[in-house]
Amino acid sequence: MPIYNEEASIEKTFLEWHEAFEQQQFFRQVKFVLINDGSKDNTLPIIRGLAAVHKGIHVIDKPNSGHGHSCLVGYQYAVEQNYEYTMQLDSDGQCDPRFFPAFLEKIENHDIVYGFRYIRLDGFLRFLISRILSVVAFVRTGIWVWDPNCPYRIFKTDTIREFVQKVDPTFILINVVLALSHKRMGMKLVNIVFRERHGGSPSLNTMKLIKVGREFDRQLKYFKAP
Repeated sequence: MPIYNEEASIEKTFLEWHEAFEQQQFFRQVKFVLINDGSKDNTLPIIRGLAAVHKGIHVIDKPNSGHGHSCLVGYQYAVEQNYEYTMQLDSDGQCDPRFFPAFLEKIENHDIVYGFRYIRLDGFLRFLISRILSVVAFVRTGIWVWDPNCPYRIFKTDTIREFVQKVDPTFILINVVLALSHKRMGMKLVNIVFRERHGGSPSLNTMKLIKVGREFDRQLKYFKAP
């Protein structure tokens, strides 16, 4: 979980996912990697408090470098630790655990499973931006991914070993770049409902999202899928 200023939501989000993993039978061992991206609120004390109470939590505290780079830090850590599977989730509670069994069912027979936010309860504008991102990525790369920015994803860690070595760390949306790379390997989708946040507000408002999209479009001119 990449985390930035989520004091209002991170504890509830972690606890519901901790319960979801305790109830499943697929994974023998689970490690929660909570990546604090230079939060300016009480996020870091909260996740350190969670780590003091619950086993299986690793906290990474780093200077702010953005969501995409925080995802890369998580991918790199998973490779370094030689985890068999890696699962990425957002920390605001929008990734609903009720869809988790569908991901586990598909990952039994496939290497890469992504969520597709068929319904977004956080506003039509963000739904529209997600679809525009798919189109922009396709125009620039020729690779079509229905929802390349979806944070709800699980994959075998072996599928990202080459990626973390070759990807340009300056890319603003590294999680989207990974989705494009994964699509070339073969990707299964799970239709999900992206619910409203548990609390707080997004770190990127609409204008910032548009700015990020423009910069990513510029970067995609030089993109080669690892």
